[in-house]
Amino acid sequence: EKGVNLNVGILCRFKSHPLGRFRVYITNASDPLQFGLPSHVAEALEKEEANRTQGDQDALAAWVAEADADYQSRLWAAKGPFPAIGPDKKMAELKKALEYAQIPIEEDPRLQRFRRDVEMSAGQAENPRLTAAQDLTWALINNPAFLFNH
Repeated sequence: EKGVNLNVGILCRFKSHPLGRFRVYITNASDPLQFGLPSHVAEALEKEEANRTQGDQDALAAWVAEADADYQSRLWAAKGPFPAIGPDKKMAELKKALEYAQIPIEEDPRLQRFRRDVEMSAGQAENPRLTAAQDLTWALINNPAFLFNH
């Protein structure tokens, strides 16, 4: 009746993944990010303690454990350091493939010759008089009469 201004802000921390579908929740709670209890926990809490099944008790214990930082730190401390495992086979394969990929590729001598030929052809195409002079010289040099007198 009095009218309400609603400001909606979107904070997207992922540049490569823009928001597609999202929900807008409206609340007057002091902690706006608290969406309430999960349905399986709410159902377990509605039952009296004596009537709760083992599954209900496990769900409640898991939900409390997720939110309890002290419990989490004690749990990780009790597990101790992670055991040392052998070398990762996939990582070894990837390192070997990387080493192989870093080996420089040797150019085929035929490819080098073809590239020089292309450069010479491009140079000849720029100066047709030079090309004509070279052709005439080649014809005279390979003439049998020239070869005989030489």
